[in-house]
Amino acid sequence: NREDWEKALYWSRKGANDRIPFCLRTLGYYYLDGIGVARDTKKAKEWLTEAAKQGNGSACSLLMQQSMEESDINGAMKWARKGAGLNDPSCLSFLGMHMIMTNSSKKKIAEAMDYLTSAGYLGEPEASYMLGKIYAGDAKVKSVKKDVASAERWFRKAEEAGETDAVISRAAIYMEGKAARVDTEKAVSILDEAIGKGNGNAALYLAICYANGTGITKNLLKAQEYLNKAIFCGMEAGTAAQKLLAVLMAGNWDKEYKKIIVESEGELGEIQMRLGM
Repeated sequence: NREDWEKALYWSRKGANDRIPFCLRTLGYYYLDGIGVARDTKKAKEWLTEAAKQGNGSACSLLMQQSMEESDINGAMKWARKGAGLNDPSCLSFLGMHMIMTNSSKKKIAEAMDYLTSAGYLGEPEASYMLGKIYAGDAKVKSVKKDVASAERWFRKAEEAGETDAVISRAAIYMEGKAARVDTEKAVSILDEAIGKGNGNAALYLAICYANGTGITKNLLKAQEYLNKAIFCGMEAGTAAQKLLAVLMAGNWDKEYKKIIVESEGELGEIQMRLGM
């Protein structure tokens, strides 16, 4: 409530005036997002810069993100490097991702993997997810040897950190035969467990696999069952599942399903990638 925000702002100002790093960072964050004060990116950056100078890695992360919003890649890299030196997970992840995407030399890729691994062990979900994709061979990083056991381990860490699509990638290891052999039963078990926890994307992916016979025996009744589960989970997957169920029941699946997935809003990128869209 308003009274609580006013108290938080009061103590943040008091601490910031005493140059306490956490308070400097918090006050900068308030100005950056307009929480309890008028949004002012100039003041935000001043407070955050001071916090970063005092060794606050989270402030570096916020300055990195703001630099990206302003299309200032050099500024983003500057703050990412400083934050990485302070062991900030977001900065470590950003550096690793950037280096993976912009470098091909073995030395630079090895450095990028070190950044991502450090971020992953600190619980950064995107870093763990990327490591899983690299080891699974999905990210096409040639200088890193495919390692299914490492891929599954990092996908699990990404799931634990809240990356909902990681379970689809983990199941795909067995659905697509990236392990020693195709193991449909294990893939379905992995997805069913996630669906039981409310993961609608997992339900949607499995429904599409059943409808198309992708990595599993085609079964339209099962497809319908899992579309209903995705609808029950709600969110973007639920909305897409409602449309997909309608075209399945109307007999227009082959003509319409890809268009629905491509046009769906939200976080269906992993499903699109798996379907080659």
